Amino acid sequence: IQLIHAERGYLVLRDKMTGELVFRVARNITGSLSESEFIISKTIVGEVARTGVAVVTTNATDDERWNSNVSVVGLKLRSILCVPLLLRNEVTGVLYVDNRIRTSIFGDKEREMLSAFANQAAIAIENARLFERARSNLQEATRVKDVMDNVFASIGSGVITADANNTITLMNDAAERILEVTRDAALQQPLLTTLLPLSQELPAMLNRVWARNFQEALEVSPTLPGHAEATVLSLTLNPLKDAASVTQGVALVVDDLTEARRRDDQLKAIRRYLTPQMVDNIQSIDQLGLGGERREVTAMFIDVRGYSTFPSTLSPIKFMQVLNQYLTVAADQLAAQSGIIDKYMANEVMALFNTQLNPAEDHSFRAIMAALDMADEYVKQFYPQQGEPANVRHYRIGIHTGIATLGNAGSETRKEFTALGDSINLTHRLLENAQPGQIIISRETFLHCAERLAAD
Repeated sequence: IQLIHAERGYLVLRDKMTGELVFRVARNITGSLSESEFIISKTIVGEVARTGVAVVTTNATDDERWNSNVSVVGLKLRSILCVPLLLRNEVTGVLYVDNRIRTSIFGDKEREMLSAFANQAAIAIENARLFERARSNLQEATRVKDVMDNVFASIGSGVITADANNTITLMNDAAERILEVTRDAALQQPLLTTLLPLSQELPAMLNRVWARNFQEALEVSPTLPGHAEATVLSLTLNPLKDAASVTQGVALVVDDLTEARRRDDQLKAIRRYLTPQMVDNIQSIDQLGLGGERREVTAMFIDVRGYSTFPSTLSPIKFMQVLNQYLTVAADQLAAQSGIIDKYMANEVMALFNTQLNPAEDHSFRAIMAALDMADEYVKQFYPQQGEPANVRHYRIGIHTGIATLGNAGSETRKEFTALGDSINLTHRLLENAQPGQIIISRETFLHCAERLAAD
C-alpha cells in the first residue's frame, strides 16, 4: 500500500481443501478492515486466480473489460491492480490493491513491483504451510517424534536437539533450568561439550544411538553449578529420523528426578514404621495433586469438652495441657478403629473413616465403636483420674455416613488432605445438636451397619 500509493489492499488465498478463494488479510494504510468494508471487484479477483495473469486498470469505470461489471459500477472503483501469487506455475492466491478516488495510479512499474512481492509472499506462505504440516505430522510419525512433541509441550521436561554433526540446534527453557546452562552458551556448540560434565558414559551412549538407531537411556547424578548436593537426572537420547527413516540428528530428553528420589528415600524410611498398605495409600493421595474424588465416608465430630466447663482459674499453659489430655483420649480410640484425624479445631476433633488412607467396608461400624470406646474411656478411666464427679459427661459426638469429596487442598508447596461436602456439614450439625454425654448418629450411618450392630 505504501510503496505503490494504493488506498486499500487485500490478500486472498486459495483453500487447498475446497479450492475456494478466502480473504486472509484486508487493510488500508491505517489498519485492518472489517468484513463490511470488503469493497472489491470479485470478478477481477476470480479472473486473475483463474488465468494467473495480472490485471491493471487505470480507471475501471471506463475500462471496457470491466465497466459492465456490477461491482465496478456500483462501488465506483477507479484504479485497480490485481496480481497472482504463483508457486511452481500454480496460482495459490491473489494480491488486490485499489484506489477508489484517483485514476491512473498503477502502471507497469507498479505491476512488476507487486508481482515480485507476490511471488516472494507465495514462497513464504508455502513455507509456513509446510511447517504447519510438519508439525501436524509429528503425531503420525515415529514414537521418538511423539516423545519430542510431548516433551516440548511439557513444562517439567527439558529437550535438546542436535543435527547430523552433533551440533546443538535447539534447547528449551526447561533444559536451561535443569542443566543450569543458558541457551546462548549451548546453541551451535558440540552436544558433548555441553553434556560431558554430566557423565563420562555419554560419548559411548551417543555412538550407540547413531549406530543402532534406537533410544538410549541413562540416569546420572552430577553436581551442577550452584548446587551443594548431587542432582539426579534422567537422560534419554532419541534418533531423529526423516520420512525415509534416515537418522538426521538426535534429541535429548532431560528430567530432574532429584525430588522424586528424595521422596522415595523418605518413603523407604516411613516403611520401617508403617504397613506397606498405609504407605501405598499415602502415595495414592499425593498423586491426586490439588484435586479430589467423590467417595462414601463416615465422618465424626467430637467435642471433647466445652470451653465454659473448664475452671476459670486455669493458667493458659495448664489449660492447654488439660485440653491435650482430653484430645489424646479421643485420638487413641480413633486410632484403635483405624480412623484418621482430619484436623483439630481447638476443643473439637474431625475424624474420617474409609478415606483413601484407611479404606474399610465396615467404616460406619468402626466409627460407632470408636465413639462408644471413647465414651467408655472418658467415663471409666479419664474422668476419675481428673477428679471429676461420677455423673459428669463432657463429650459430645456426631456421626454421619455419606458421599464427600476427598482430596488435597492448599498449594503446591503446602497441601492438606481433607473432606468437603454436605455430608461433612451434616455431621457437624449432629454434633451441635448433641447434649453433653450424647452420641448422635444419622439414619444413614445406622442403616449402613444395622446388621452388624444387631449381630454384636
